[in-house]
Amino acid sequence: MSKEVVSALPEETLAQVLTKMKERGVHEIPIVNGKRHLGMVMHSVLAKHRNLPLSTQVGHVMVQGASLSPEETLPNAAEIMMGGSYAALPVVRKGELVGILSRTDLTRAVSESKEFEGLLAKDVMTPNPQTVRLTDGVQHARSLMKGLDERSIPVVDEEGKLVGSLGIQDLTAFLERERDNERPASQGIVRKKVPLDTKVGDLMNSNHVTASPDEPLPVLAKRMVEHAISSLVVVENAEPVGIVTKQDVLEVLTRLRPVEGVLVKISGIEEEPGVYEGLYAIIERSLKRISRLARPHILNVHIVQHQGGLDNAKYSVRARLTTEHRLFYTNAAEWDVFRAMDETMRQFELQVRKVKDIQVTSKRSRR
Repeated sequence: MSKEVVSALPEETLAQVLTKMKERGVHEIPIVNGKRHLGMVMHSVLAKHRNLPLSTQVGHVMVQGASLSPEETLPNAAEIMMGGSYAALPVVRKGELVGILSRTDLTRAVSESKEFEGLLAKDVMTPNPQTVRLTDGVQHARSLMKGLDERSIPVVDEEGKLVGSLGIQDLTAFLERERDNERPASQGIVRKKVPLDTKVGDLMNSNHVTASPDEPLPVLAKRMVEHAISSLVVVENAEPVGIVTKQDVLEVLTRLRPVEGVLVKISGIEEEPGVYEGLYAIIERSLKRISRLARPHILNVHIVQHQGGLDNAKYSVRARLTTEHRLFYTNAAEWDVFRAMDETMRQFELQVRKVKDIQVTSKRSRR
């Protein structure tokens, strides 16, 4: 954990806390009274309440989410962090704030561990990454990043060669430069629209950091920490073939924890009565069948609704299944969200069964 914690008092204003977040490059700040931990102010929560006056005291908007004890194991901490989509968690002993643990801290721990030296980039990366071209509009790239639930996206030229990356920070910096057209900040938190004629090539970061498929995971983790980035583009013959993120590092770390059920996370879709229950029912039935072939650890599902409401919408599903020894990826698109989920889980079952059959055949041939 980091013992030097950026914190705030409950009577401080949103304007003061947002300034601290920007200056320190953090997205979560603990709220304290003396040393006593009261809650957290999270940028992701504030973004959903765009009309909050910046004079609002943070004690009124803080959330009392999860916290860690100093004795918590890193695999368990990684699971808690992933389950709640936290970028950082306060470390509390007897009600007092003693530190903060971030994804960067966990990534650094993996970079210094010999436990994962046998894992290579190609073993943990998300393959066949979605890309944008230099001439694509930034609005398109922004929508794509939101649909993929990613904080950055690779940029390629007309030949498909990697030339840069476009990240949330690049967009944020651009929006701050364009803030002259905003209404006064004192009126509230506002989200500015990106001009439609802005091209990806105008905003991308050409000093992108890459990795090769055969580099060990600890080396990748160290590179992310040293460059203060959340993802690496895996490149082969100058073309992007995968993405490795801090989220991937956390997923690998959770493999060290004792298995007590499967961590399932669904994001993207607005919660509607009965929808989540139906999705979890489909997932549960499929995971029971998969567990006969391999031990599932984590299932991440991101759903994007492309049109209209629930009665007239097409859904795309991107999913990632972490088992005891492997990672699996798939996607599906249907007009019905339940059919899309059913097809996603069916593909996972086929992939896991294929690997299992190969393992059985290999064992028989050795005999």
